[in-house]
Amino acid sequence: MQAIFWAQHTPAQFAEMMNQARFCCDCGKLIPAQRVKAVPHCSRCVDCQELAEQ
Repeated sequence: MQAIFWAQHTPAQFAEMMNQARFCCDCGKLIPAQRVKAVPHCSRCVDCQELAEQ
């Protein structure tokens, strides 16, 4: 699996992906890019944000 990833991505692309990746401060899961684009300052995934607002 890693070989396929590295065959498709250069180290520079990987570094850029990691700089853009955001992880939920509550559950630790990756926050989907759509959510980050819609809410750039978000620190929680949708599920955890909904729980926090209850």
